[in-house]
Amino acid sequence: MTSSKVFTVGVIGYGLEREFGEDLIEGINWCEAVENPEGETVKLQAFPVPISEVYYRDRPPWDMVIDRSSYLYPFALGMFFHHLYQGVYFVNNPLTFEFWINHKFLTYSMINSLGIPVPETYLLPPHSQDGLSQDDIVHHKPFDWKRIEKDLKFPMVMKPNPGREANNVHFVHNMEELWRTYNGTGKEIMTLQQLVKTPDSWFVRCICVGRKIIPIKYKFGFNDMSSYIFEENFLEPEIGRKIIEYSKIINRALGLEMNSIEFMIDSSGTPWAIDFDNPVPDGRRSALGDIYYKDYQSALVQLVADVVRTGRKMEFMPSEVNKFNEIARSEAPVEEKFRKALELAELYYRD
Repeated sequence: MTSSKVFTVGVIGYGLEREFGEDLIEGINWCEAVENPEGETVKLQAFPVPISEVYYRDRPPWDMVIDRSSYLYPFALGMFFHHLYQGVYFVNNPLTFEFWINHKFLTYSMINSLGIPVPETYLLPPHSQDGLSQDDIVHHKPFDWKRIEKDLKFPMVMKPNPGREANNVHFVHNMEELWRTYNGTGKEIMTLQQLVKTPDSWFVRCICVGRKIIPIKYKFGFNDMSSYIFEENFLEPEIGRKIIEYSKIINRALGLEMNSIEFMIDSSGTPWAIDFDNPVPDGRRSALGDIYYKDYQSALVQLVADVVRTGRKMEFMPSEVNKFNEIARSEAPVEEKFRKALELAELYYRD
């Protein structure tokens, strides 16, 4: 190796993410130097993202940002959009991060079109809307509740289209519960989804960072208070293969390098992707346990090193997302769309 450079990494994490962020900074700073494509020795240096005023002529003080909290702090998003435009590498790209997390219904539609099983889903207009009178909504049609019941069948899951941390998720078992729950959603735009029937008491949550995909057995908990169960090789090989392939396609189709994806496995062994746009996977050591926590941290450190080693740059608007969208919208048979999507995703996951 020749000469020496420094690659700076900003880490942002609030609340429950503070411990994760502090440990990640330490891990990056302890990482061995990396050789970039020019043969230069590059030292990785991480620090917390400072929040202050931003002048549009200033250059950002970092080469990369690992974003674990901007969804909690809108000012950070404005700052990050600007720094993305200036060439900073983000995990995740703030444009795709912010867009997908607020439009989950679109992800259900697109991912299903790529040949991945996704539960039947409806998007519901908000129960109420500020600034609109009854005269303004004269052309709104009554819901066809009978059609919804026929397509989804009870029980169903109602959850926000802009989903975060499993907040405001409801399980409804009959029409009376459905109406009562919907009437209580106020201005929130909700999705209504078929509940996949599973013989298991657990789901599968994949923590995905860079090229690392970690399937974990877990039990759902409201407000992202899920519990994780350490068990190696808990998936049958064929089911495990499908979950990894599905995860690769989902991550690349959404342009996410840090994500968690949830699957339910039905009685026939089919894994259903039930939630897959979670660009800040749960980082609580108390929930993950030491093994998964360390795996997660190591994968992020490796991702930083890979970006430096390959000299990879971040596009302002990810062109790869358009390629997956073109496949999803094509008239090809679903098996062919899945094959093409997997081939495209594998370009990222190859060593």
